[in-house]
Amino acid sequence: MVEEKRSFLELLLRDVLYGAPRHPRIVGKMDEAGNPLVSSSGELDADSIAPIVAARLAGRPLPESVRARIATLEAVRRRPALLAVARSAFFCSGCPHNTSTVVPEGSIAGGGIGCHTMAIRMDRSARIRGRCRCWAT
Repeated sequence: MVEEKRSFLELLLRDVLYGAPRHPRIVGKMDEAGNPLVSSSGELDADSIAPIVAARLAGRPLPESVRARIATLEAVRRRPALLAVARSAFFCSGCPHNTSTVVPEGSIAGGGIGCHTMAIRMDRSARIRGRCRCWAT
């Protein structure tokens, strides 16, 4: 039983099957020994769950399509990760905050959340020539 976030259905299934003469073994985020099977944080998708399920079914005959998919997922996992490109924040084109967050030289400004906070981290001197550089600090 694999669920994102809290194990809700897993616990309900265990309660329903408790004491049944031939109940199945139920595991979720943890295996029978208490070792983690899936991450308890982040997103769970089919590609991250498939190798875990395949490992649980080891020794049983799997269709060729399943074995091929698992092989593909393993090959992708072994590939080196691409470098992420850092992009600095800037306003959308046409955004009124593009000019409304510029402060005259020598002035002190306060701001709220959202665009005003984003403006603090921008290099305003690169975009607006001859204006105040107070946002770039």
